[in-house]
Amino acid sequence: MGKRVLCLFAALGIAVLCRGEIRSPLLWKIELPGCEVSWVLGSIHIPSPAITNMPESVMGAFRESDVMVGEIEFDPATVKAVQAQTMLKTPRDLSTVLPPALYARCEKYLHRFMPGVPLSVFNKMKLWAFSFSILLLEYQLRYPTIEPMDLHFYRLAKKQGKETGGLETAAEQMTVMESFSDTEIIEMLRLSMDDVEELAKHGEHPIDRLVEAYCSGDTSRIDKEVSRTENQLPEKIRDRFNEVMLVERNKRMAERMIKRMRDAPQRKFFFVIGALHGMDKDSVCELLQKSGARVTRINR
Repeated sequence: MGKRVLCLFAALGIAVLCRGEIRSPLLWKIELPGCEVSWVLGSIHIPSPAITNMPESVMGAFRESDVMVGEIEFDPATVKAVQAQTMLKTPRDLSTVLPPALYARCEKYLHRFMPGVPLSVFNKMKLWAFSFSILLLEYQLRYPTIEPMDLHFYRLAKKQGKETGGLETAAEQMTVMESFSDTEIIEMLRLSMDDVEELAKHGEHPIDRLVEAYCSGDTSRIDKEVSRTENQLPEKIRDRFNEVMLVERNKRMAERMIKRMRDAPQRKFFFVIGALHGMDKDSVCELLQKSGARVTRINR
């Protein structure tokens, strides 16, 4: 699982730039005795052209399903709660929180795609939320009319009259982010900026590289790219990040998936979770199997 630490700012969202094509989806079929067949899709959480060209295996599973369940429910109350948790009650000057050199580097990076916009526009955001935003904003701006994949399936489910739900509450997800101190967030942000700047010398971006690996559907290739960034984090932060972001949440999500299927054995579920939660040892898929389900990858 340690090899799955993408660093705080890329783990939850991957923008797809690889011609908008997922060549081999991270899709698994779940067969739990006494229950109808269900599926789990390893997704990407920010806007991506890939959602306009999903493989038929994914869309076929979605059509067959009765219930779409994401990591969280996308109802207005939950979305509002998540948004509220990213903002400070009292704005502060971000320059008083970040070291001057790091503040300057972040502002320079922002000007690459938003010339003239000061970093102070983020003064109302909590530090961890700013750290997500600064490194993902460029990709969100590239696809302003495209929704994140999980939100796309949620809206599609609503349109088609399917039931919807979430595996976690907004509070549970936000508690994970709040568990890191400002000092730890600053260190992770600094290391991420190091990576961004180094790859920029070769015309690359860390998310671009990870995205291409995701599109390939090759979990070993994803592992390799993730491993490239893993050692950038201090061991103490890396281990705790892995524990709270993946291990603990994987257990929670797998348990709730099993409960949903057993509570409604006649229903077919289409679960959409972050791709890293479905992969390899101690993943949601492995935990489902330990709970008695047969889990089979459908990678075409």
